[in-house]
Amino acid sequence: MVFLHQQKSSLKRDSSSSSKSTFPVPPSKIPKSVDSEIEKMVSILADAGCTLMYHSGPPCLPSDPNKFRRHLTNLLSHDSSLRSHFLVGFSSYVQSPKNFTRVLSSLSPGRSDSLVRQLLLVPCIQLDLMHMLLEKLPEFFDVNPETQTSLSFEEDVGRLIISQFRWLDFLVDPKSFTEKLMEVLCICPLHLKKEIIGSLPEIIGDQSNNKSVIDSLQQMLSEDSAIIVPVLDSFSNLNLDDELQEQVVTIALSCIRTIDAEHMPYLLRFLLLSATQSNVRRIISHIRQHLKFVGVSNSRASQQNKLKGKSLVDNSEASILDALRSSLRFKNMLCQEILKEIDGLKKPQDHKVIDIWLLVLMYMNGEPLRKSVSKIFKKKVIEDCIHNVMLDQCIHGNKELVQDHFPSFLSLSEYLLACKEQKAREFGIHVYTCLFEEFTDTYSRQEVLGALITHVGSGVSFEVSSALETMALLASEYARELIPLSSHINALVIAQVYEVFSSLALSARTSAPCYMYLILSTP
Repeated sequence: MVFLHQQKSSLKRDSSSSSKSTFPVPPSKIPKSVDSEIEKMVSILADAGCTLMYHSGPPCLPSDPNKFRRHLTNLLSHDSSLRSHFLVGFSSYVQSPKNFTRVLSSLSPGRSDSLVRQLLLVPCIQLDLMHMLLEKLPEFFDVNPETQTSLSFEEDVGRLIISQFRWLDFLVDPKSFTEKLMEVLCICPLHLKKEIIGSLPEIIGDQSNNKSVIDSLQQMLSEDSAIIVPVLDSFSNLNLDDELQEQVVTIALSCIRTIDAEHMPYLLRFLLLSATQSNVRRIISHIRQHLKFVGVSNSRASQQNKLKGKSLVDNSEASILDALRSSLRFKNMLCQEILKEIDGLKKPQDHKVIDIWLLVLMYMNGEPLRKSVSKIFKKKVIEDCIHNVMLDQCIHGNKELVQDHFPSFLSLSEYLLACKEQKAREFGIHVYTCLFEEFTDTYSRQEVLGALITHVGSGVSFEVSSALETMALLASEYARELIPLSSHINALVIAQVYEVFSSLALSARTSAPCYMYLILSTP
């Protein structure tokens, strides 16, 4: 987008048409004069090739819009009196809602060739027309698409007005236009406010100084957090210098504690995508400290909710985890900072349930980080910084949420049960138990039992002992639930025995015949 500054004498306005939103107002008590001004405006457009009164539809524009705009520019920029008459006539003409809708609409649906759009590309009248349109916008605040589902875009005059400003080739006075736009934006109803905010990058273009826009959005956001999503979209697409970029990150961080859970995934994605070497620590620290993570439950309350048949997980919970995981997947800087942050915590009370989830998400993202994640997870378990209660809050009552992350929890429990340290193995036992308790489907429980039997077959004494202890614990608590799974256990054992004897038979081929005879004759 090009910004034109009216420095040439041919584009200067006289005092009757200044740049401070003082487009001529038609005299309301002199109908004949108004009609005369409208006729002059219609005549000017006709000379340029536009038929304003085209049946009952939108005006008929000439086939060459560039020639049309050049004609108006040459005519109106050199004659301030004629320009004033044109603006008065146009303002009078659009006092009729029907006429106003006509000049905002294009002759062909889906195109942006409305008369207003073409007039906005005439430099000498652009700013006056912009202010005229913005000052008419409040007349259509009572039209709410949320309560009128059948309202089409062509019938929503408020949205039609805003659409005229999108992707203009140039702005004559971007500062004045932006100030007027933000002034009107503050009083817009919510649905229209979201529309305008989300379109700001397309409306104001890539002007170098967006400080006033950011300040206005910050103020509006503090008054109503419901606009957070379009605000974040604008922050992402506006042209911001380093200072303003840090300001929008600070604004976003301040919203973590106040916005609804349904908007949290958008906020997290914005923050994590905005992370740099200079602010990554601040971003991670704020997320850990202030994110009201919904994937945390009280086990007793969860059991009561289960009995009542209530749904325990909202879609927003899974969306939050998905936002975190996708943001961490391809940005190693974030993962390293999280590991550094968690590893640096010394006091048990400084650790949070979100830390477990962050570790699980990074573990789930692939091999490069798994070793580091496993090492820190084990360290925190041994230091009693991650304990059973925290794990209970993660898993119990959150079956739907944990479902997609079941393999990661299971893999971490396998790692812990194979550790030499007793505390690590005890925590691994607790993870296995929690997974078996929470996931009652046959497949998940077979996975748990299969992992335990693998531990038994490891041949490592402390690992075998811990696996047998886990199975004994499950058998004592869930004997009835294990009975249908006994055939699965037997099949696994038989398979392992078969594997052992196959290995022995293979080795015996290269040994003395007597050893082969002993193996084959074994009952």
